[in-house]
Amino acid sequence: MGIIPEIISQHAEESAFLWRLRDRAVDEPHYRLKQLTALDERVEAHLDGLRIAGDAGWDLLVDELKWEAPGEIFAAAAIALEGGVEARIQRALSAALPDRALRRAFASALGWSSTRVADPFVRRLLADAAGPARHIGIMAAAARGMNLAELLAALGQDGDSLVRARALRAMGQLGRADLGAMLVQQSGDADEACRFWALWSHGVLAATHDVVTYLIGFAESGGAFAGHATQLIFRILAPSDSARVWNAWARRAVLMRLAVTAAGVSGDPDSVPWILEQMGDPKLARVAGEAFSMITGADLAHLDLDQRPPQDLEGGPTEDAADPAVGLDPDENLPFPVGAKCRRWWDAHRGDFKSGVRHLCGLPVRTANLQTVLRDGFQRQRQAAALELSLRNPGRPVFECRARGFRQGSALS
Repeated sequence: MGIIPEIISQHAEESAFLWRLRDRAVDEPHYRLKQLTALDERVEAHLDGLRIAGDAGWDLLVDELKWEAPGEIFAAAAIALEGGVEARIQRALSAALPDRALRRAFASALGWSSTRVADPFVRRLLADAAGPARHIGIMAAAARGMNLAELLAALGQDGDSLVRARALRAMGQLGRADLGAMLVQQSGDADEACRFWALWSHGVLAATHDVVTYLIGFAESGGAFAGHATQLIFRILAPSDSARVWNAWARRAVLMRLAVTAAGVSGDPDSVPWILEQMGDPKLARVAGEAFSMITGADLAHLDLDQRPPQDLEGGPTEDAADPAVGLDPDENLPFPVGAKCRRWWDAHRGDFKSGVRHLCGLPVRTANLQTVLRDGFQRQRQAAALELSLRNPGRPVFECRARGFRQGSALS
């Protein structure tokens, strides 16, 4: 049977579309590992169709590169890398280099690929004279959990600020406690992103009072890194200090959304009544519902504790202005809680929660329970558990909740 152009075109379009869906799904509040794995299998099925199509499939992918879109970059890069034809790899790479979002898509293709295919090419990119190529390389290396040994220290002082910032972030993600002195040094970098990720990694690896103080400054500034800072601050602070910072935020209208998030991050059951009160504000209701679930483990949709949001409700702000998906509403797929129903649920279950003990998804924050959340929770809950596990075990790499589902499943089995 000959090649059918319409079928090849469908494979190309669907692989790009489904990757874009997956790219967002890894940070969504309604995806579990099982759903992410199923989505991965759909992406892979369409990539397989392009592989079978051979040259005809590649020609179509090249034509799709004209759209300069991340999904199309991912599909072309994934096929080119696996095929091993240098000209094709360079064609996909050259299309990705000019734009940060496109570079991230190429890095995702490297994360998708096998170790045999990806690791040697990642090292080639890290040795490239061009900053954008090194930027792809360090993103891919971090995603793959590659041990870059002394190379990571060099990248942490790279002349390209995007490479430098990503390398500093990777130091925390990869558990590189041996680079603590560099992180302290780079916390004074002239570039804001470099300063933040040096502090963030230092906080992950060896939390100190000074680190938390600086992170609080980033959070209170309301800038690009406020959300990331909040997720770390309230996992590091002692309960009394956490309550002090949270109370200060809750008194400032401009910080109210972060205060709600912080209450969920803190895991303190004593904050649940306050969280329930915030459900009365339509602009805060969904983030309050997420904070409620972070502490209690209550699945609002499954328990019928939610409702349709008001039709005139405006989308919430993103937490990271540097994110390529900055225009997306981070609350879009959060349930809109019914405050009265949530309050009745809490009244029935509050006896299950010990005051003063931090909880995540209804379980005390202990290693075995965090492993359970990492296996069974929703993506944002899983990311929280991964960060908690690293904080409890300094030098332990942060589990990569964005990796291909089957690889995550193997690591957790």
